[in-house]
Order: sequence, then C-alpha cells, then structure tokens
Amino acid sequence: MPKTLNDSLPWIAIALAIAVGTAYFATRPQPETYDTCMARLARPNDAEADRALTRAACAEKPGAPSKSPLAH
Repeated sequence: MPKTLNDSLPWIAIALAIAVGTAYFATRPQPETYDTCMARLARPNDAEADRALTRAACAEKPGAPSKSPLAH
C-alpha cells in the first residue's frame, strides 16, 4: 500500500519544528558582556560620577568584576 501525504504529516511536522528551532537558536543575538556594555555607554569626557553610573549599569553583565572585596 503506497504512503499518502497523511501518513507523512507527523514526520513533516517534526522536521519543520526542528528546522524552526535550529533557525531560532542560530540567529539569536549574543548577550551583551560587561566589556561591550562599557564600550557602548562610556564616553571619553565622562566625569567620575558618570563613569560610576556606567559601571553600575553594566555590573550585572557577564564578565563584570566581582562585587566582593574578598574575591581576588
């Protein structure tokens, strides 16, 4: 008995779901790191208070310096 399109629909749906999932994860933007955050927000003529605000805004990004004074 030859296969019909209805017999193949589950496999087509699985293949389509895999393709969509792969495309989604391949095209997601990379998360911003501490260094890219600092480069984006910092300006050469910033006052010390502005630099402190920039560091605070970027503090939770991956690669940020440790907040603990005991961590070295």
